[in-house]
Amino acid sequence: MELAPAVRTAIEFNTYEVPAELGIAMPSQAASCVLNISEDQFLAYVASLSAEVDDEARQLASEPALAAAIDRFPVRRGGKVMALGDSVTTWRRGYMELLRAMVTRRRPDDAIQFANRAQSGYTSTHARRSTYLQYVKELPDLVFILLGRQ
Repeated sequence: MELAPAVRTAIEFNTYEVPAELGIAMPSQAASCVLNISEDQFLAYVASLSAEVDDEARQLASEPALAAAIDRFPVRRGGKVMALGDSVTTWRRGYMELLRAMVTRRRPDDAIQFANRAQSGYTSTHARRSTYLQYVKELPDLVFILLGRQ
């Protein structure tokens, strides 16, 4: 069964998620119930999105200048990158997922963690309220904040 465009968008932008500031990912079984699809459909679509991102990351990381930049990425072995923002940041095909995939591909032994705490619909008011708390909770080595692209 083909997923409706609205369901695909909800999955891609994580709009069904609990607020990101809680740092709790919704289990796939619950997400599929919220979206009124089967868990198999949900997992298959998420896997297809991950495969697209990994393929794009492979292509991008094959460019020498970008590969060198990833090798110099300023996060230590075992470090953490945190992202806050709106739908541009939470998008499963967005810059944070591409960065995660490229770093993981180029530096697999570094075990760099990525904590994407973005939320579709997030505003500067949300960020002002929760950025410090997220920072203290995660203690990242590097933070990306992107808001207000619409």
